[in-house]
Amino acid sequence: MGYFLALLSSVCFGITNCIWIFPQKNQHFIHVIIFRSVVTVSLFTIAAFLFAGDNDFQFTDVAIAVLISLLSCLGLFFYTRSLKFTTVAIAVPVSAISSFFGVLVGLFIFNEKLPGTFFIVAPAVIAGLFLIEIKPSHKLFPLSKGIVYNLLAAIFWGITFALFKIPIEKLGAWRFSFVLETTVLSFTLLIAFTTFKNEKFKKQIIYQNLKWYLLLGFLTFIAVATYNFSLEFIDVSLAALLGNLTPVVSIILSICLFRQKINRQQFIGIVILILATFVLNIFL
Repeated sequence: MGYFLALLSSVCFGITNCIWIFPQKNQHFIHVIIFRSVVTVSLFTIAAFLFAGDNDFQFTDVAIAVLISLLSCLGLFFYTRSLKFTTVAIAVPVSAISSFFGVLVGLFIFNEKLPGTFFIVAPAVIAGLFLIEIKPSHKLFPLSKGIVYNLLAAIFWGITFALFKIPIEKLGAWRFSFVLETTVLSFTLLIAFTTFKNEKFKKQIIYQNLKWYLLLGFLTFIAVATYNFSLEFIDVSLAALLGNLTPVVSIILSICLFRQKINRQQFIGIVILILATFVLNIFL
């Protein structure tokens, strides 16, 4: 059961990685996250009410869940922001190295041993990142803005996905999923009315993109729920390993849907990043 749930989660996440592109063509990315989150919060509210059951938890458990969720939604913020500057075919494999940072969480927080493959994967990840840059640069910090956003997404997702097991054990998968998506909605609303307050909500555009909000929300609902439930059956490292299917799904869809082209150098860089993530997870 755990394997199936983790695989289903990876496929749904892989599809959503591509779908974000459509509503962002005529709408600010923060507004897209807000309306998508309205759908997911609604679905998780119903699911938590019907299936959550009774859990013995305290206020501190909820507070910890909110903190982890807040850090996780920063990953979503930076990923969706990156799509303005780079393609899905490049953004996804860079963001997928989140497991690299998950290993560091295991080392420093859970006192786990550092796998020997880490020292092989680390330089491979660095090489892959520089290969996917289209143009060589002589700047002190040569990575483009899009890649930097993807790296930030990977850092926040890697840290928080490794920590999801803590609130899930305390609150249960349904209740934590509700807290996670409610935090995302609250955070993006705050950002929308402060940092991006000049971006106006337009009814016509909202109606035009309604189908994308519903599709994004439903697929995210399935992806988040199945991932969180998978952690009740299999180890975090195994769930992360099965998560390597996500970039494969996203890259195939991005090429088919958007005809996004990548050169040979970028293709090699993408393959290196996917293989590095796979090797890191399989030998955890």
